[in-house]
Amino acid sequence: MGGLLSANVVEIQYYKFGNFLTRGLFTLNPKFIEGAFDFNKINSDAFFSAYEILRKKVVELDNQDQIISTNVFNPRNVQPIEMYTPGFESTVIEAKQAIKTFREVKISDICSRGDPFKLSLKSKVTLIDLFMATGNSLTKEEDIQGHLEDIAFADPIFRQMSQMRYGFFFAMDYEWKNDEEALEFAAKKWLSLIDVYKELYLQNASEILQENISKIKYPDPSEFKTYESIVDYWPYFLTPRPKELLDSDAIAEYEIQESSESTKAEAEL
Repeated sequence: MGGLLSANVVEIQYYKFGNFLTRGLFTLNPKFIEGAFDFNKINSDAFFSAYEILRKKVVELDNQDQIISTNVFNPRNVQPIEMYTPGFESTVIEAKQAIKTFREVKISDICSRGDPFKLSLKSKVTLIDLFMATGNSLTKEEDIQGHLEDIAFADPIFRQMSQMRYGFFFAMDYEWKNDEEALEFAAKKWLSLIDVYKELYLQNASEILQENISKIKYPDPSEFKTYESIVDYWPYFLTPRPKELLDSDAIAEYEIQESSESTKAEAEL
């Protein structure tokens, strides 16, 4: 790994306990880093320590189990063993192309509207909670930024909405006193997510749309009688509904499709 990082830009999918399964573009070659960087920040005593180009900082990993996969840009189609050979080094042009290709092809927006990195801290925490079921436990701006980056740079397939993801967001695994209490909590969480999208829409909204969004009035959380009715609620002035947020019918279709694929795989085994 040290040899690869010294000679190339390496895409690594990795996992740190308590964080989202994510990816990064790593290197130990100063030629591939834009701007000045102090290589004294690299921890030679760590199992893994390298500069991450997307986050523009050093990332450390504790053991090999945290590294899920690696991928090296290889436009010259050299044999993999050559990339480990002393003296081999990608060119600056190849490294820049690797970075450009990754950003254009492998990264997709978390939200279909606006820039989540420009949200208020409260909205960022809610958005992170949707993907990681962290509740309101995040308070430090640095931690919030780190979690959001992990989600943004992750393989988009791991961000797909599902019944399970909504279930954890709504704390459906918690032992509530009764259904009414559980549904009211879930409704409040859903409305807090709509607040996030109000903020995202307002980033690029016209004056008329801004005025209409400001007039949105939510139903009382106690009015929702099923989880389906909660997920299906979406204010008119925020239409079309963001494609990344499935409604109850789409969730049902997604679950049926997953179940079918799982059954087919089991049959093949």
